[in-house]
Amino acid sequence: MPSNGMTPPSAPMTPGQGVTPLTDPTERPDEPVTAGAALGPGPGTEALGLPSSNEDAQRLLKYLPAIMRQAETPDSGQQIKMLAQYLRGISNGQ
Repeated sequence: MPSNGMTPPSAPMTPGQGVTPLTDPTERPDEPVTAGAALGPGPGTEALGLPSSNEDAQRLLKYLPAIMRQAETPDSGQQIKMLAQYLRGISNGQ
């Protein structure tokens, strides 16, 4: 171990290294399989530590006019159209 208290970098992983096969017994027998999901027992999505998608959407609302213009162009992709529709719904309070 280096004297600065940091652990040395590990060797690069090779494909399949560190992956638990689906047929192995669980490594977390006391954790529900729904842990981290928005339904069922166990902690919900807040346990994942991800930013709230609603907070992100609220920040994006200021760009809604530009996103709408882009979504209405003939060559716009499906994702921008879906984003525009989603943000329009939020701005209308749906």
